[in-house]
Amino acid sequence: MGESWRWYGGHPYARSGTATLDWLHPMGARTQLIVHGGAAKVDYLRNNLQDGGLFDASAGVERALSPRAGVSATLSGYRQTAQDPGYATVSGGASLLGWRDFGRVTAFASAGLSRLEGDGRLFLFPDRRREWLLNASAGATLRRFAVHGFAPVVRVRLERNWSSLGLYEYRRVATEIGLARAF
Repeated sequence: MGESWRWYGGHPYARSGTATLDWLHPMGARTQLIVHGGAAKVDYLRNNLQDGGLFDASAGVERALSPRAGVSATLSGYRQTAQDPGYATVSGGASLLGWRDFGRVTAFASAGLSRLEGDGRLFLFPDRRREWLLNASAGATLRRFAVHGFAPVVRVRLERNWSSLGLYEYRRVATEIGLARAF
């Protein structure tokens, strides 16, 4: 449970009260089930028509293939309500992830596909929002270069979103460099 504030362009954008619940359940020596649920009440400070609730749920299974490799699969759903049906959406998706250790480097790759539909159309558009989002990423955690327990992470992300509204249609390629706690 908690409160969050989002800022955009140096100005307050939205605030929300949230609650989440996560459950991890062992399903044998090498497999576990992870279930997540969350709810939030959001107040958009610049557009009251967006005010409403955010609800998300997911269930995933993680499996160790060996002491140095594993896979996971997740199904998820998301619901946003709003005062204006044009801002309300429902979405669902599936994702896969795999990882493998090569000495002191952990390589990983993931892919996902999701579908989003709007409840109604936004004022300026002739149709309601309907989208498919395909994403993939690959990268590595370089524990060989860890300093005080922090290791560099490099990743490449690819995204393609097909939308009934041109405003939301895009392609994105991104690279990320960061630090992760190596353990």
